[in-house]
Parts: sequence; structure tokens; C-alpha cells
Amino acid sequence: HSSIMMLIDSASGEILYVNESAIDYYGYSREDFKTLNISDINILSNEEIKNEMQAAVREERNFFTFQHRLATGDIRTVEVYSYPYVIDNKPMLYSIINDITDKVLLAEQSNRTTQIGIFSGLLVLLIALFTIFYINKRNIELKKIGDEIANFNKLRESFINADNRLIYL
Repeated sequence: HSSIMMLIDSASGEILYVNESAIDYYGYSREDFKTLNISDINILSNEEIKNEMQAAVREERNFFTFQHRLATGDIRTVEVYSYPYVIDNKPMLYSIINDITDKVLLAEQSNRTTQIGIFSGLLVLLIALFTIFYINKRNIELKKIGDEIANFNKLRESFINADNRLIYL
């Protein structure tokens, strides 16, 4: 099967079985997996791992998102579907693992793009508001100057009209 599958001892976290897809994905040999514990792969603390495994055993939760460390040291984000499984009266967890690293990275990039878009939009809005404020202030100043010129024109006309003699300007 092409899905990554593991059988994990629910009490100790010991990895009891992995399929070929898990070997290919994690980069460990089958012999290496026999010596590994789930805490060697999962980057959570031992206490957090134990709590999550117990939640899966009690079937309170069967879907998890974890970060797993590959043999190369790379950290990958994975979805884990874990279900209780009993062999010889020994409780275990049967886990199916899907790599979602690219999906997570794409979502983060989308969030950054959205944040940049929002910031850019706010910046444009701020510039537009500043421009409107500046234009409005300038219009008020021009109106005052226009009123002053109109007042001078009225005074000039009044002066010219007040005298019957010829006036040259």
C-alpha cells in the first residue's frame, strides 16, 4: 500500500511495524525502525506524545497533526490517523500517516500574501486619505485667497464707481 503505515505499542511508544512506504519516507531501514520509539520521530515532548497516544487509545481523538523528523534531520508536517488495535491482548495503535508539508507551506505563503495585500491596501487607503486631507486643506486656502481677491475687486469697483472722473489703472 502506498500510504505510510505504522504499528506502535500504545504503552511504550515503541514502533513495532512499518510498511515499505514508511521506510522510504522516513529514510530509516527496517532494522533501524525496530530500535526507534515514536518519540525519536515526533518532535513533541515525551509527555505530550503519551497524552496524544492515550487519547487515540481511548478514541477521544483519532486525527492529529504532528511534525516528524526524518532520518536526514528534515522536519515534515504530517497528518496522523491513529486507531486502537489489539494483538495478543496487547493494545497498540495502528497509524496511517500523510505528509502535508507542502500544503502547510502553501497555506503559510497564502497567509503572508493575504497579509501583504491587506497591508498594501491599508497603505493605499492611508495615502488616499492623506491626499484628500491635503487637497481639502489646499481648497480651503484657495477659497480664502479667492474671497480675498473678490473683496479687493469689490473695493476697487467701489472706489472707481465712487468718483465721476476718469480713472486710469
